Amino acid sequence: MKTLIAIFCFILFTGATCKPNKSDHPVVEVAVATANNIADGTVTVKCSGVGNNETLAMIEAEKKAFRLLLFYGYPSSTPQISPMVEDEAKTLAANPAFFEQFFDKGGYKTFIIRSNNASVGTSGLKFYLVRELQINVRSLRPYLEQNNIIRKFGF
Repeated sequence: MKTLIAIFCFILFTGATCKPNKSDHPVVEVAVATANNIADGTVTVKCSGVGNNETLAMIEAEKKAFRLLLFYGYPSSTPQISPMVEDEAKTLAANPAFFEQFFDKGGYKTFIIRSNNASVGTSGLKFYLVRELQINVRSLRPYLEQNNIIRKFGF
């Protein structure tokens, strides 16, 4: 009987501690390569992506870079780049058509000045890559203002 109780406690304990950690925030897998050219209106970032093929991994990395730029900023950059949008959930809910066009239909691509894959690898059936992007922040900000995503002077 003690053995049965011990096994039950072990299963209960390991089941409770092995649950995935759920968070509302994405895992930050973006490194700011150079933000010192922010004065000319661009920022260069390296971002990682995973997909079933190289193209899907590339698209995931690009979307991740823009999602973080818009909603979280790049706080570790010098100078620090603040989020462009104040409230992610509220803004996504209020403008679903805009964000469908921007993320799902590739509207963000018009703000990529330069891009290249810094590294590509595979593991099983998955492709992993690190993509370097130069993003035109100077054009992105007025675009967001014209579409009423952000106000003219920030939030």
